[in-house]
Amino acid sequence: MTASTILRMAMGHRMIMPPAPKIVAAGSLKHAFTSDDSVFADYVPDPDFEFGASGTVARRIENGLPWDLFCSANAAHPDRLHAAGLASPSKIFATNSLALLMCRDILDTGPDDAVSLLRMPGLRIGMSTPAADPSGDYALQLFDRLAQRAPQGDAELRKRTHIVTGGGEDTPIVHPDGVYVGVVQQDRVDLMLAYRTICLEACSKEPNLTYLTFPPDIEVRARFAAVFNVASPELGAALLHYLVGPVAQARLARFGFGPPD
Repeated sequence: MTASTILRMAMGHRMIMPPAPKIVAAGSLKHAFTSDDSVFADYVPDPDFEFGASGTVARRIENGLPWDLFCSANAAHPDRLHAAGLASPSKIFATNSLALLMCRDILDTGPDDAVSLLRMPGLRIGMSTPAADPSGDYALQLFDRLAQRAPQGDAELRKRTHIVTGGGEDTPIVHPDGVYVGVVQQDRVDLMLAYRTICLEACSKEPNLTYLTFPPDIEVRARFAAVFNVASPELGAALLHYLVGPVAQARLARFGFGPPD
């Protein structure tokens, strides 16, 4: 039973509860925000959540989507809302990194480092949709770094890469354990570029999956940023204050996120 549920019981049905704040957030935050012992587990009142690709969510906010706090997988989309006068200045609240998700049997016949696996001819690579989903933008940054190291293989690597999540895919993926388990288990691709936190979640659900991280000179760091709605700032400002506080930060760390930097 959450703290907000206990409070409602104590106050009785005749009392009016404060309105539930609305958090709109990157899909990569869904596990941390809604599972057991989630980041907002004890927050009163219980927030309402809506998730999607960060760029898509930002466009929906610009088109009138109700919201109090927006949590994005990058700072670019929150900064755009701030520049338009819709949001507070952005604040970094967590970090993440891009990793490589795959079935374990890939490692039986291939190298055991992420860069060498990406360069193996014949392996299909999956990524998310650039612009709509920051994960796709981070994937392009990763390719640029690989090209600086070995430009001769860049065109071939990109030719083997397919957009399979984030809204730009040809066929949406449906799987009971989530899109990222499905994209590998259903043989859409051999290797999937995804946040490390998503890889951790996918591997916890499906023991046949594993992931590899990238070396520091190649690794792409993702900085997650949040803003609140300046049209009705009270609820959103309180949420943001909580999100960067010690309780929420400790819970984010348990889900694999790094601290703000």
